[in-house]
Amino acid sequence: MALEGRRFRRRKKEDVFVEGYFIDHANISTPDINKTDETFHLYGKDSPETDVQHNFGTLTLGVLDKYTNNAILDLITAQDPADTAPHRYQVDDLTSVHVWANVKDTKNTKYVKSWFMGGWSPGLPMPSGNPEAKAEVQIAGNGHLPYEFPAPGRWRPAPPWRWATPPSRCRARAPRSTPCRSRPSTSSAPRRTR
Repeated sequence: MALEGRRFRRRKKEDVFVEGYFIDHANISTPDINKTDETFHLYGKDSPETDVQHNFGTLTLGVLDKYTNNAILDLITAQDPADTAPHRYQVDDLTSVHVWANVKDTKNTKYVKSWFMGGWSPGLPMPSGNPEAKAEVQIAGNGHLPYEFPAPGRWRPAPPWRWATPPSRCRARAPRSTPCRSRPSTSSAPRRTR
């Protein structure tokens, strides 16, 4: 049985977004996870026990450099991409951003999956390339561990069995630093009136 190439998607089916802005000149996207192998030798055992520690997410984005203001450089230096004034990019202005990519189906009619990395903190890039090549910028940095979603809208901040109160009601009544895991009172005691 021969393999049909149509079953496998191409990376060009991904639309890369940074802080909600579509990056139309991205041509390289390399998300990864920084991992550490841990080995534990225990008394009374011949073979060691091993574990993998997932430390943080890494992401390298390659974008073609534009003559005009570059949206991704604006975003990582906390500037507004819609502003038409000349921008200055410097290391002191670097900030963390959220990056995600939506994957389109074979007919480019809808998104079928996506990945997300929050808190991406890249360094300031410089254009590179040979004289005959288009100027390209490689932007690399670390962020939170990435999420991958099989279909848009299926991710939840926590599994439903971990929350006694739905998160939307919890955030409305509790300060951010206070964990909200208690179920609202269902007792039939009368309420106090003023």
